[in-house]
Amino acid sequence: MTCTYLLLGTLVEADIKFDTSSRVWNTNSSSCSAGYDLQGVATHEFGHAVGMNHVAQNSGQVMAPSTGTCNLSQRQLGRGDQNILRSKYGS
Repeated sequence: MTCTYLLLGTLVEADIKFDTSSRVWNTNSSSCSAGYDLQGVATHEFGHAVGMNHVAQNSGQVMAPSTGTCNLSQRQLGRGDQNILRSKYGS
């Protein structure tokens, strides 16, 4: 979960929290055998922290609104994610 704080429309702070009470997290850097991929979920949440919103579920992008267990594809930004960042912050 990511909470962002705006001041006069400008993002000034973001807090990210990972649920450790009811989820199994995968921290293997090269594969996944069970649980949610921490690196992929962190990439998604950091996207929120820099002002990105959700995109269509089946878009293949990091900012899709949900993920499944062992989804390693969210570890890297897709072309659409990159384009959103460029439109917000430039090249």
